[in-house]
Amino acid sequence: MPGCVTGSPRCSSPKLTTGIGTSGVRAGLIKVAGGFHALDAHALRTMRAAAEAHRATGAPIAVHLELGTGALDVLDRCAGSSGCRRTG
Repeated sequence: MPGCVTGSPRCSSPKLTTGIGTSGVRAGLIKVAGGFHALDAHALRTMRAAAEAHRATGAPIAVHLELGTGALDVLDRCAGSSGCRRTG
């Protein structure tokens, strides 16, 4: 999408709602990655965008963490004000 900032919900939401390119195939989840032992500025920005896209579409978020570290930071983000909707 022209003018998109990588990691912004404006870039990812159409892929979840109308499809990827002209294929009509919609993305099934939002995937983000964290850093090693902590979330750096880029990871925080993309996780905020993922949370916004999640709230707008209801799509689940998958998180890749280096060696499983940083999970508590991710949970704090998901339970905080910019966090994810609980489903269960």
